[in-house]
Amino acid sequence: MMRHTLAAFCMFAITLPGAAATQAEVIAIVDVNVVPMDDDTIDANQTVLIRDDTIVAIGPADLIRVPADAQRIDGTGRYLMPGLADMHVHLFSEDEFTLLLANGITTVRNMWGSAMHLDFQRRIDAGELRAPTMYTVGALVDGNPPIWPNSTMLEFPEQARAHVRQQAEEGFPAIKVYNRLEPDVYETIVETAAEVGLEVVGHVPNKVGLARVLECRQRTIEHLQGYVFASATRDFDPSKVEGTFFTIEFAAAQYFDEKRLDALVTETLRAGTWNCPTLVVFQQTTSDPAVERERPAARYVAPSTLTWWNTMQAVSPDRQPDIDAHQRVLFQIVKALHEAGCPLLLGTDMPNPWVVPGFAIHQELDLLVRAGLTPYEALRTGTINPAQYLEQEATFGTVHVGRRADLLLLESNPLDDVAHVQDRVGVMVRGDWISESELQSNLADIADRYTAQQVDDNPAADDLFADVNPLPQGEYTGRYSITLGTFDIGAERYCVQRNDDGSSTVTVQLAYRPPFATQIEIQQTCDANGSVTDLTIRGALNQNEMDLTATRNDATLTVSGTYGAQTIAEERTLADGVELATLSYALDAYRLSTTADAAPTTVQQLVVSYFPQFAILDATVTSSPGETATLDLLGETIDAQTYNVQTQMFGSATPSTVVLDQLGRMVGYRMNGPQGTFIVERVE
Repeated sequence: MMRHTLAAFCMFAITLPGAAATQAEVIAIVDVNVVPMDDDTIDANQTVLIRDDTIVAIGPADLIRVPADAQRIDGTGRYLMPGLADMHVHLFSEDEFTLLLANGITTVRNMWGSAMHLDFQRRIDAGELRAPTMYTVGALVDGNPPIWPNSTMLEFPEQARAHVRQQAEEGFPAIKVYNRLEPDVYETIVETAAEVGLEVVGHVPNKVGLARVLECRQRTIEHLQGYVFASATRDFDPSKVEGTFFTIEFAAAQYFDEKRLDALVTETLRAGTWNCPTLVVFQQTTSDPAVERERPAARYVAPSTLTWWNTMQAVSPDRQPDIDAHQRVLFQIVKALHEAGCPLLLGTDMPNPWVVPGFAIHQELDLLVRAGLTPYEALRTGTINPAQYLEQEATFGTVHVGRRADLLLLESNPLDDVAHVQDRVGVMVRGDWISESELQSNLADIADRYTAQQVDDNPAADDLFADVNPLPQGEYTGRYSITLGTFDIGAERYCVQRNDDGSSTVTVQLAYRPPFATQIEIQQTCDANGSVTDLTIRGALNQNEMDLTATRNDATLTVSGTYGAQTIAEERTLADGVELATLSYALDAYRLSTTADAAPTTVQQLVVSYFPQFAILDATVTSSPGETATLDLLGETIDAQTYNVQTQMFGSATPSTVVLDQLGRMVGYRMNGPQGTFIVERVE
């Protein structure tokens, strides 16, 4: 419904407030139809004035006086609405910010936080990074074994209590809980979070159940999986279903009971718990990879991510009825929650397979409408609802005077069809206007850069180490390309120096291309037996500076330094036989060269990790000799020994194959990781 109003105009008529003072540049969006989003009406023929990052005036176009030096943007026949919020993202690189902005997303909630994300947040707030306004929860916490590597594993209540307090001290506003937490650990997280003023958000832990999660007033529930399981009849027995977690969830949907759902919805409303459905992640992870690869948006996916996605197998046609039934259940849950007044948040869970950052928000809006929401109701989940959830209604989420200038200018009315959100004239984030032509140019730059990372088009000979100090002189130096699937993602080089006391110093330099944008130098000292006594890690990951020192003194490991904005000062006990280690293909190979023999070898490690965040991890590495071979390497014939390696970390095992020459130097390394196969080959 169109309306013509003076209500928002008030005292801002004729002149801009404070016009006598020296002003920053004013941007005027002239004669536009405003979609305020606090109701489903439209204020027609308005002029909106923005100074710095704030909307300072709104009023009828024939009455607002636009400063002579203002930047004018023609709004005639167009529609101005608040920017969108994606309230469930996993951010790994600055390129993703470009994709988000290009799709009208001006606010995000990052759902697995680290020091890198706190640094992103600081740089965004300081105006150093053109990106959506970011809110980030803390580390993902799970039980033993956790589902994802690099999760924070909490097995005991005292661990949970200490972790929650530490997250509060580091500046995170919320703790994200996951599937395998034990009930006593979950209860401790909830209790301690309340004491220190943190929210609890995330999944419904399997052993806790939805009913108890609602009793504990968990602030948000992600993905609706807890509702699928809790609304299944008692006939459903998950122990009798083989396969992945998704397979079990699809099976649970076959036992859906609407009456059980009604009771759960009532409890949800009583608890005041928000839900972020992320319908798109279920749709996309069960889609046909062959179809998804041909979509235009796939051009903007980072090579490492695309390689991971390409490992996904197409769903068998005989499973499609189960997938369709599951989606119908999700739609019923969304509709029931919405109609009961339980608040919903717009989120995508990017970058899960084929959930393309930014672009997936439009698929999620469409799915919400298909679930029964009107276009206005669907758009609320990504505008005013996130502001209400964050208790920042006076800051963003609507188009009103005093609100942050996060805006979308559209050619068509979004209240008629959510697809019109894609018909952009431009995006404004905190008062920074980005025209659609500039947005598309930014996307094209990313696509061109990613295309150039194809191995055939971009050989590893280009110098990723141009801005890095030269390696020291040693008895051995080598440089290696690193590829993931068909993409050249970076390089690693190292040298070994023998010291007079029998110890050795190994220096490794790593350089990864965007989206990880890594340049790191690691230097480790090993005693005469090959055991690491100390190491340093210096450099940057996505501009997240780090300077870490780890020293072993008898049975004590001391780690100190900085990681982004985080100050590190930790001590750990090293049990007898446990080795100090960090992340590096070359260092893994060097360890093999000093410890491997004809029999299988198992080594316990304490790993100082710098990716994707700082952590000290327990690992078990088992290696055994494989085949021997004569190889032609860089014009030389060499004898090579293959080793089969299994690395156990956080409940998951990663197999690798390492090839050493007759002097123990690395020839190659092949690791089958969750994102695909990493191949490391010597190139000089």
